[in-house]
Amino acid sequence: MIKIEIGQKFGFLEVISLETPEFTPKGKPSRAYVICRCKCGWEVVVSKARIFKGDTKTCGNEKCSKQSRRETYEKKYSMIYSKTSDGYLRVNIGRKRVLVHRFMMERYLGRELGKNEIVHHLNGIKTDNRIENLEVLLSSDHTKSHAERLIEIAVLKKLVYELQEKIKQLEQEKIKLIS
Repeated sequence: MIKIEIGQKFGFLEVISLETPEFTPKGKPSRAYVICRCKCGWEVVVSKARIFKGDTKTCGNEKCSKQSRRETYEKKYSMIYSKTSDGYLRVNIGRKRVLVHRFMMERYLGRELGKNEIVHHLNGIKTDNRIENLEVLLSSDHTKSHAERLIEIAVLKKLVYELQEKIKQLEQEKIKLIS
């Protein structure tokens, strides 16, 4: 169960008293109500259940309700970043979800990217979306660039292995010379 404390905020309402008023707004004996103050200054008696459900966010004044709806909309449809399962940043723009690197490149080029165009991160870091780190490649060129990189990595791994073996050999020779 959620604990309600004085000063706790629920939307535009702030709890100012935990003392239950004798009667509810409808004149019935009160048990589960608290007194809250709205941003506009009005004090209202609110049921704890409605607070927990999120039903009550304002005093009910039309001006406060409109402002609350506007803030909720802005929060819901603002630019909220998240990460995809493969590590790319994604953002909600309005009601549309887009990949940040594609969005950045489209803005930079001033046009939409085609389906066969891939935005490649030059340094390999998927979250580094600076325009100088991005380039547009055709799908086939992108595949070739990754294949070339894999070949380079394989060659480097082979060199590292050979150097490790050479180091082991030199250490064994050093031990023989010392003894």
